[in-house]
Amino acid sequence: MIFFLLLGIALRFTLPAWLPLWPDELASFQRAHLSILQLIHTLKGNQPLYETLLHFWIKGGEEDAYLRLFSILVGCLSLVIFLVFLRVLKLSLFPIILLSLSPLHFMFSRIARAYSLLFLFSLLSLLFLYLYFQKERAKYWTGFVIFSTLMVYTHFSAWLLIGAEGIIILIWLLKKKHFSPLLLSLPLVFLLSLPWLLYSLRGAAEISKAPYYSSQAGIIYKPVYLLFALLGGLTLNPFRIWTSLPLLFSGLFLFLYSLKRRKGEILFSLYSLYLAFWIPFLIGVFIPAVSPKHLIYLLIPLYILMGKGIEDLKKKKWRSLLLAIYFTPIMISFTNYFLKMDFTDASMVTPWREIAQEIERKEEKGECILVESDLHFLYGRRVDLFRRYYKGNLPVFPLSSTSPQEIEEKLKGFSRVWILLYAEGNPQEFLSWMKGKGEILYYKGFQWETHVLKGIREGWRNWDKYASFLYELILLRKYER
Repeated sequence: MIFFLLLGIALRFTLPAWLPLWPDELASFQRAHLSILQLIHTLKGNQPLYETLLHFWIKGGEEDAYLRLFSILVGCLSLVIFLVFLRVLKLSLFPIILLSLSPLHFMFSRIARAYSLLFLFSLLSLLFLYLYFQKERAKYWTGFVIFSTLMVYTHFSAWLLIGAEGIIILIWLLKKKHFSPLLLSLPLVFLLSLPWLLYSLRGAAEISKAPYYSSQAGIIYKPVYLLFALLGGLTLNPFRIWTSLPLLFSGLFLFLYSLKRRKGEILFSLYSLYLAFWIPFLIGVFIPAVSPKHLIYLLIPLYILMGKGIEDLKKKKWRSLLLAIYFTPIMISFTNYFLKMDFTDASMVTPWREIAQEIERKEEKGECILVESDLHFLYGRRVDLFRRYYKGNLPVFPLSSTSPQEIEEKLKGFSRVWILLYAEGNPQEFLSWMKGKGEILYYKGFQWETHVLKGIREGWRNWDKYASFLYELILLRKYER
């Protein structure tokens, strides 16, 4: 098991700058440059802990690899603490293999966002809760309160796990039939979180209604997609049935097989882990903004119970077969990551370096660059991402819309212009308009994206119609008047 623990750590340190920054990472990076007071003001609707820590972390550097190093260290620490948790539960150590080779945990341990930290504090919260169940010592109660509070200051989705922990605590108290300070723990967490809740609850409620990618699958298919993504990460296409069905079948079988009771076994820990999984999962299905990354802490009960399912399979040939069925798609998911293929959210792998280098090779003096961006939306400031990787000499301007008036205003003084369009605009209509204003000297699409979630909702037979380039790069020469 130590081999797999070290393998998991090594994987998370491998090529940390392999992918350019994701727009969400840039948003965290830009917030982290603000003063603490400014940061608190801009985070209304989001939780402040990660960006506050990042504010101090970036004083040591701003390169992509260094920016992500904080999440990598947190992810590696989580692997070690997960091993401790398994020993506390007196279970097999097989789940450490599952977490070490988890595509979802691997990816978000290498991204400069809060999800790696959310996983760590969720793990510590559950660990101290179960330590208290075993020994009822004040230090474990204190640890549970501290890490649960840190958890909810990291991300709002942690409240779903807090709800599950509250039910687990009530069941444990009913079994004990005596008063315990544990009864006061979650009310204390709520009080400690109240200042920020009062400040940002309205914003969080508005954000929760946003139709994020996972909600594009529709309410019926969303739970299937969530489970699929938790098991296989965001680098497996759900339409590739030969990988998705075996992954779902083997993972669910092992998860449910863990309910099989062995003689004399105490099942409170196992049943409570089921609650820790299903309560956040089922509630998350009905919250539009909740996607796999927000439920990353569900990997804790999921892998522990899958590990017990593997342990309970006495016939080695069945165990070997199920593990082969399970790990084949996992290895494909890792391969896709490093080949930059089959990402559910293609904006996570936008080739900013390649786009910038393409312009650098062909640019000429007297040109400019327009990058379609939403300057009023922190996650839509694509011009800032482009500038981060562009090393050429041309002036770069944001293009807030594809309206002819704005573009003509931007083009004054330039006879040739590079224009980078984002697919969520209306590039086809814009391309038609451009043909009347000048000659298109160059065109290239970047980041081919299959909109699998829309395809799931609309019908798998039509999923090809949801494929398109995420970005289109055009070099336009204006007609001379």
